[in-house]
Amino acid sequence: MANQPKHISLGFSPLLRTAEGPQIDAPRKFDFFDPSDPANDQRVAWIFQMPEAAQLSSAGFLFGGKNFTVPPSQAPKCRLSLCAVNDSGLPDTSNEKAYADVDAATLGAADFLFFSFQSAYLAQRGEMLALQLRPHSGTFNFDNYISVSRGVNGYGNLVNPYTRDFAVEDPLELVWKARPNLYPIFAVQSSSKTYGAPIKNLVSIGTPYTRLAMRFLVPGATGVTYQVAALRSQTGAVSGSGNAVNLRLWRAGARPLLQTNDFSGKFVPLHGSAWSQHRELFFKSPLQKLTVNTEYFIGIENPQNALFNCIEVAHESHMTAFAGGTEVYLAQYLTSSSSWDHLRRFRPCFDLVLGDSPPSSSSSSSSSSPSP
Repeated sequence: MANQPKHISLGFSPLLRTAEGPQIDAPRKFDFFDPSDPANDQRVAWIFQMPEAAQLSSAGFLFGGKNFTVPPSQAPKCRLSLCAVNDSGLPDTSNEKAYADVDAATLGAADFLFFSFQSAYLAQRGEMLALQLRPHSGTFNFDNYISVSRGVNGYGNLVNPYTRDFAVEDPLELVWKARPNLYPIFAVQSSSKTYGAPIKNLVSIGTPYTRLAMRFLVPGATGVTYQVAALRSQTGAVSGSGNAVNLRLWRAGARPLLQTNDFSGKFVPLHGSAWSQHRELFFKSPLQKLTVNTEYFIGIENPQNALFNCIEVAHESHMTAFAGGTEVYLAQYLTSSSSWDHLRRFRPCFDLVLGDSPPSSSSSSSSSSPSP
């Protein structure tokens, strides 16, 4: 029996499900703290499942800002803790696995920041955990606070299968509330890998570049070949009459152009907004075979007024949280320089689907023939 074709997905596809152009949640202030009643604290938690066993040594979130008018010793301090998840799917604050303190007096500018745990925690594959941030000590009020961005807005009420986001905005509510319209921004780290979504910013990239593309390597064992099955993107529609959108697949080195699809006029969006999902297939035969550990670029040429939505991370090592790791990122090409500009901290909101190369007719018939 012939093997069934396999597919792999590279890139960063979750934000393709946003209804409009995604935006990072406005920073929420932690400005209330009652030491006599910890249950009344403001807090946010990101609930997730570990995809593999790992020794977690730090965790991070998108720090939005701070302010304090009191002496540094009395500045707001939050606790970032890794907790178990109870039977109701909520953070179990009585079962803390690891923690780090977040001191406003030592924080700098807004950024995605990581904090080292006091002691590392060995998480197991499939374990449900909650990363929780809450006031811990110091002064919290209108003039003294720490703020955090919880996620990306406009997620269209679709819950990511690997993470759930819960938040308490009003300390008087005293309940956890699910926020399924946010794509959670958070991360935990081992010594070699990042887990979660350590997004620092969302940016739109466009002209004056001749080519805008996602650079990638095909993962897999030596000798395996793939073809491009589909490309989905969240792209600003091309403006202006008669503009052409040229979808291209390039290989690094000599004779780089491998495949092309040309579209006259605008991309056809899946709905009517300026920012929209697009799904394109390479339909010209024969489709090129892609080999593992080879550098490729897929994107558009002559982008005119088209825009790419991209995620930005604070350090290229944080790309290990996403499919393809540090080998998948944004690349830009200027004809004047005749070379690709590699932007390793940026990744287009693409979903590139690769499928097995089909067997030749002779090998297919021989493989399906009955044994003598």
